[in-house]
Amino acid sequence: MIFLLLNDLLHYLQANIPERTFELNSLPDRNITYQCELDCIHITLLNVAEDSSSRIPYTRPQPGAVTYRPENPPVNLNLNLIISCSFKQYGESLKALSEVITTINSKQVFITEKFKYTVTLQSLTIDQNIQLWSAFSAGILPNVIYKIRSVPTGN
Repeated sequence: MIFLLLNDLLHYLQANIPERTFELNSLPDRNITYQCELDCIHITLLNVAEDSSSRIPYTRPQPGAVTYRPENPPVNLNLNLIISCSFKQYGESLKALSEVITTINSKQVFITEKFKYTVTLQSLTIDQNIQLWSAFSAGILPNVIYKIRSVPTGN
């Protein structure tokens, strides 16, 4: 389900920014000379967390009875992802990042056959950003972090 959602976002970006190459993958390591075919925009999952506001138990009437049976609601997830631009020319990375931000901002709410999700921009402090890139063991790339909210796990 997480893969399907991120793949949906990938296809949306590819359709709306066709001149760029996108990959759903981990970030390139600084010790590896990896690049997508040429220059690339990486979509990487950072974190998965439960949306606790949707975990309020509810009751459902049993068929043919007057009693109610407690049920747990489906678990909804919040996903944090980073979209980073790895281009030979730093200026091209910045242009690509601007295109991604503009494209996602123009929609924000995505509806598919299987789920509905919202995408919102997240901010990190400079210290948090440095810690994040240190954890990746990679050089800092132009990037943006998004939170995808309320992804139902039942699909």
